Parts: sequence; C-alpha cells; structure tokens
Amino acid sequence: MDTIQDVLGKASAASLDDLQAVLLGLNGARVAGYAVPVLTIAHGLNVLLQTRIAGNAARQAVLQSLVAFIICSTGGSALTSVLLGTRINSFSMASFPYLFGAVFRVPIATVAAISQATNVFAGVELATQLARGEFILAFVCGVLSATGGGILGDAFQLYNTNWGLRTPSAFSELSSRIVLPMIASNLYTLSTLPDVPRLTGLPIKLSVIFILAVPVFFNTLGQRPPATKEKPKRE
Repeated sequence: MDTIQDVLGKASAASLDDLQAVLLGLNGARVAGYAVPVLTIAHGLNVLLQTRIAGNAARQAVLQSLVAFIICSTGGSALTSVLLGTRINSFSMASFPYLFGAVFRVPIATVAAISQATNVFAGVELATQLARGEFILAFVCGVLSATGGGILGDAFQLYNTNWGLRTPSAFSELSSRIVLPMIASNLYTLSTLPDVPRLTGLPIKLSVIFILAVPVFFNTLGQRPPATKEKPKRE
C-alpha cells in the first residue's frame, strides 16, 4: 500500500506533467486546424501596448509605430541570432505586423512574461548547443533573447516621435525589467551545467517562469488609472 508521501509524490508529478502540457501547448493550440502561437501573440500585444500607449507614441505616425513595434518585438531573437551566427526566426518577422491592429487590455503582461521565459530558454539552449561549456555566452544569449527588443527600442528612442541614439537605461540603472531576466537566465544556464544535476527538467523551467511572471502579475494588479482633475466650476 502506498504511503501518504508516495500518493502526494505521484499527485505532484501528475500536476507538473499537466502544467507542462498546458504551457507547451500555449504556442501550439489549434483553432480550425491551424496552430495559433498564443505566447507569441501575447508578447506582440504587450509590446504593442507599450509602443502605442506609453509615452509619446500616440503622436507617432502609423508607419513609424509599425517599425518600432517590429524592432521591439523581434529584436531580442535577432540580436541572439546575429551573436551566434544563426538565421533569424522568419515566422516571428512575418507574423508580428499582423498583430499591429489589435489593441485590447487583458492580462496580457502575465502571458507575455511566460513568453519572455521561453525566450530565455531558447537563447540559453541555442548557445549551449553551438558552444558547449560557454557559460557566459549562454547567459548573455538568454538575457538578450528576453530583453533585446526593449534595449533596442530604448537605445534608438523608438517610443518617441523623433528617433535618436542614447545609452539604454538598462545599462545605466538596474530595474526589474533587466534584473529579473538576468536572474532567470543565470538560473537556467546553471541548470545546463553537468555539475548541477538537480536543477534539470520541468522544475527549473517553472522556477524561471515564476521569477518572470509573478512580479509582472502583481504589478499589473497594482496599476490604477491616473486620477482626473476636476475643472473648477465657474460661478
């Protein structure tokens, strides 16, 4: 007869398998026979909200906003591909412009954080395959895959009406947008080392997703629309 610990262990393993199937299925969900990349769409919508709603982007021309949107959405994968000498994901480049017209607010940021975690996985795994044992390279590729688009957008001021060149804020000040991906990439890179056998498989991936998604989720809950000032009544 199984002990309580055995039953709980089997239940936990089953729950992890179910959760893994859900997370991996997000980017392969099929609608009417066609695969719908939910994580990719969420990432694109999250970037779209930043480029069209934040700052001075509302005064940008449509074509200018579209260029900024594509660069910020695909810049991380492009930088990693250039660094490793591999081809750029043509699917992302071709599909993101079609998301440009969709602007609506749902808990996109949380799903986009999960997409950011998958970018960390992809960057680290690609670097590990091409250059085994290069810990620093894998770490950098993981960070670039997750944050490269935002760094490019900040460096070239793509969110402003007049584009220019400046030092990205990620290099001058530490914020959660760069610190969390750095922690996640470092943790996932450690899991690829043979000397750390326990940090493998689904638990490490769930830990990376937790690091990136949970702070974003609570930050979204804490956001409140700005209070409107009442105009003084004329007597």
